[in-house]
Amino acid sequence: PDRRLRRLLNVERRKGLLVTELAGGAGTVINLHLSPNRDGDWSPGNRYAPLHQAQLAAVAAAARPTSPAAPAVVTGDFNVARDSELFAGFAARSGLDDAFAGQAAATYRARPGTRPRCIDHLLFRPGTGPLAAAGSSLAFADEQSWPDGTAAYLSDHLGLLVRLGPPPGRA
Repeated sequence: PDRRLRRLLNVERRKGLLVTELAGGAGTVINLHLSPNRDGDWSPGNRYAPLHQAQLAAVAAAARPTSPAAPAVVTGDFNVARDSELFAGFAARSGLDDAFAGQAAATYRARPGTRPRCIDHLLFRPGTGPLAAAGSSLAFADEQSWPDGTAAYLSDHLGLLVRLGPPPGRA
């Protein structure tokens, strides 16, 4: 392959999952950063679809319950749009609940002339204990002031802020 393709493939290999099993079987936390979709097209025929399907299958496998009682949290930069068939299929197959109930605003600061999308997600499985998204919002939406007086965003993404806890009335 040409140099550009080799470089892209090397960058893509560094994407992945950080899986943390909590002590005492208390659950699993998965933080991820999947490969970008440089086309901004999440249709089934897009050139990135096979790569994203494989990565999402790996996420689903890592999130499978080790015990029915164990909760799981899966969060990060999926680089897959919430309104795509690819994400909908993954969410349905994984058995994970969306902490934003499908209502998160765009989480990526799109370049001028492109449509902003929600590509960062926080999903969870409550296990046998009661667990629900007690509150969810986006963070880092505003520019921050730096010591030199300039202002800039902390990231090209908005952060996900979610509080998980007992469902209302079950505290």
